[in-house]
Amino acid sequence: KDANSALLSNYEVFQLLTDLKDQRRESGKMKHSAGQQNLNTITYESEAAAAEPQANDCRGDPA
Repeated sequence: KDANSALLSNYEVFQLLTDLKDQRRESGKMKHSAGQQNLNTITYESEAAAAEPQANDCRGDPA
């Protein structure tokens, strides 16, 4: 097994993306590169997914 591999929770990934976005905003480097556009898309989709109720959420009635 690769010693550098790890599993991250959804929250950890979301927190990392949020931190990266804040760092870029603070540094003033808001350059529109393909990599930055990809990061923006991933961040947006992660935020949208976090806001949606989960289908297998056992706290309420099934949808």
